[in-house]
Amino acid sequence: MGNKLISKDRELRAEMQDLISVAKKEKRQLTEEEQKRFDELRAERAMIDMEVEAEREIRDQEVPQSTLEKRF
Repeated sequence: MGNKLISKDRELRAEMQDLISVAKKEKRQLTEEEQKRFDELRAERAMIDMEVEAEREIRDQEVPQSTLEKRF
């Protein structure tokens, strides 16, 4: 699942960069609509970051089977 999240994060980041690039090219600030979309993308990326971190924590807390066998 982590790879799908990372791929999605890249897509979102690319869209954010596109919004900024267009505005810079046109020498202007983001429009209200563009800013709204940018904020939505940022929120989505934050959720992905939390999911990736949660998966990482779970993976890091997993105990290898050989360790469990030694305990019992």
